[in-house]
Amino acid sequence: MGGQAVSTQAFTVTVNSTAPQVYFSTNNGVNFGQCFNGPNAAINGLNPALPGTTVSCQGTGFGTTNPVVPTGTITPAGVTLTSQVKVTVAGQNANVTFAGISQGTVGGQAQINFTIPSGTPANTQPIQVSVNGNNAPLVNLFIGSNGPTVTTVVNSASNAVPGLPNAGVAPGSIIVAYGKGLGPAQLVTAPGYPWPATLSGTSAKITVNGASTDLLFYYSSANQIAGLLPSGAPPGNGSITVTYNGVPGPPSPITVVANNFGVYTVPQNGSGPSIVTFPDYSLVSQTKAANPGETLIIWGTGLGAVQGDEASGPLPGDMTNLPVQVFIGGAAAQVVYRGRSGCCVGEDQIAFVVPNVTGCFVPVAVKINNQVSNFSTIGVAPSGRACKPSFSFVPDAFTSQPTPKIVLLQTKRHVNPPPQSPNDQPSADTVQVSPVKLGITGGEINAALDGPSFGSCYVVPGNGGDDYQPPIVGILDLGPSLTLKGPGGTRAIAKSGFQYAATLGDTSPGNFLDPGAYTFSGPGGADVSSFSTSFTIPAFTWTNKPANNGVLTVSRSQGLTITWSGGDPNGYVQIQGNSGGNNGAQATFACNFPTAPGTATIPPNVLLAMPGNAQGPNGGISVTMKTGSQTFSATGADFGGITHELSIAAIAAFQ
Repeated sequence: MGGQAVSTQAFTVTVNSTAPQVYFSTNNGVNFGQCFNGPNAAINGLNPALPGTTVSCQGTGFGTTNPVVPTGTITPAGVTLTSQVKVTVAGQNANVTFAGISQGTVGGQAQINFTIPSGTPANTQPIQVSVNGNNAPLVNLFIGSNGPTVTTVVNSASNAVPGLPNAGVAPGSIIVAYGKGLGPAQLVTAPGYPWPATLSGTSAKITVNGASTDLLFYYSSANQIAGLLPSGAPPGNGSITVTYNGVPGPPSPITVVANNFGVYTVPQNGSGPSIVTFPDYSLVSQTKAANPGETLIIWGTGLGAVQGDEASGPLPGDMTNLPVQVFIGGAAAQVVYRGRSGCCVGEDQIAFVVPNVTGCFVPVAVKINNQVSNFSTIGVAPSGRACKPSFSFVPDAFTSQPTPKIVLLQTKRHVNPPPQSPNDQPSADTVQVSPVKLGITGGEINAALDGPSFGSCYVVPGNGGDDYQPPIVGILDLGPSLTLKGPGGTRAIAKSGFQYAATLGDTSPGNFLDPGAYTFSGPGGADVSSFSTSFTIPAFTWTNKPANNGVLTVSRSQGLTITWSGGDPNGYVQIQGNSGGNNGAQATFACNFPTAPGTATIPPNVLLAMPGNAQGPNGGISVTMKTGSQTFSATGADFGGITHELSIAAIAAFQ
């Protein structure tokens, strides 16, 4: 106020010689110490601290040092604390091997090195640090076992991790357990049938509801083991205990369910192209696509228990009483066989008739009761063996050209709920121009960029993965900057690395990508001459979006209907959703629909593959209008393309 000095009222501050605190992060209400058991090796559930090993934890407020480090200077090596530091782990005294200031830091970051006492139980254990009798707030550490430790058990085909709805493993299926110290350094495979209960020193016992079953081994190695979970294993929550060379590890959780089918995939990770074959066992692919009406075979594991001696060899037979449903491109397929294969222990086959769908990215999913498999894809062509994408970005005239030169303008309006955290993205209008020479044909780029066939959905674990980046063998110069003119005025699109890009506005009316007529132009550069072209952004509205940025409730067992108006009749509408479970497991779905008739329903066989959480909002839904690709001409480029997308998002609660 005009240079006037302003002071607060006096208040009391208590200064202690030490006020220790170990740095921590919070997960599900539990404080975990910022501690390491190797260079940059943070201790966590996948990398626990082991009894008898030395760990280091970071903190502050540990008091004076010897020698004294001047304020603002970099700490040299060997700076120790003058105060006495004690550490207990799970109530046991730990040997402190160093207490000082972290070398190379500025500002007094303390470092305490101590040894985890032998015999510390494997689990989340409390760590108490005290300096001169002053206790730091308790933190926790993940403590592992010196014996074999299992971190995750999954279906060998789906690889669905705990927390996902399809994470349980079925009796009679092939399962994989990941961890540390499970077996020999080099993978050892069972020599043949019968599969043994002990392989190269490794055995594993699964206990559910008081009944114990031995895993029948397919292979054993240090970081993963795999084998048959015998059909006699009862459903329920239980444990798996691995023993290696006579040393048992701690029990780790396992969930056994009656049926939970996983589809094997080409990348062996549970996503991407399916292991689906023709009757001659040749693989279905984009270049050897199936046709509607043909009978194909899905290969997987997890149909459930069978009768007989599984260890001695395969037990084929149609499990006709099992309510198996197969969805191909969103359409229900006729199932003609569901049961064990005749080739392999624990390996299942589902034979089905291809419904009337087409595309290069046709989703495949299997549902048994309320258990939905992982999603994978096949290519389906109306005739012949070359699939045709559901939506093409590159015009037909350029699909066979080896290395087309393209100029692609992409305008995007993303209307998001108000940010709830620093990681949430605000609403924005953006533009990006990619002037490139591709390293693949236009046909290959169309197939690679294809999504779920119209009327179908695809589900992936996690946040949906990275966008596909086509191989680029050259960059085209269009000039120093480009121009976009529309109802809200004129904006420059500046060069940004290999592209031209700009943020145009905040999506409020007039700022910037409102519906209307636009002109896109460039002055010309070393590779492409000057050009100017017009296009139109159509109006689009998500008509049943919750009002006032309200929460959308998604009943996973009932389906979700979305309605909209407007859009491009030559484009399509994509509905996406993401949700997370109680333990952090996440999944994402994407569904594509024709713009007309303005309504679509996401079915339960998709939503049941998404994590639910009855506690409140745990995800989001977005409805995106995507226009068709409008072409324009520019000398020096084989073709120019223009696309626009308007994405409207809402917070969602998956129940």
